[in-house]
Amino acid sequence: MINPDLFTLLVTIIYVAILYVFLSKFFFGPVTRILAERRQAIEGSLEEAARRIGEVENKTTEYESAVREARADAYKHQEAIREEALEERARLLNDARREAGQIVADARTRLETETAEARKELEGEIDALATRLSGTLLED
Repeated sequence: MINPDLFTLLVTIIYVAILYVFLSKFFFGPVTRILAERRQAIEGSLEEAARRIGEVENKTTEYESAVREARADAYKHQEAIREEALEERARLLNDARREAGQIVADARTRLETETAEARKELEGEIDALATRLSGTLLED
């Protein structure tokens, strides 16, 4: 059987205390310090990453806003061009109708003039034919 005496017990406690102090100073202290430094570095990196993510989100929002504005401007520009084209088309149609109306009016005037001249000419010929016909009929 093992008989622990007081002296062995004291020596063991002293060895354990020395081992504790030695390990605390040369092993646990540096390990704890290194772990704390790593934790701080990781937290700093996470904060930096969060900051950059925020910047990227802000830039993305600005970009999307600029794209929306550019599209709206493009649609407004297209609409303005379309309106101008419709106005130009309406103007051209009105001009064409006016010209066609003028041509038709000129043609009617000319036709009426020619018709009146033809009637006068025919009336003159009718009178001449009637005189000749009556002269021919009277001679017979």
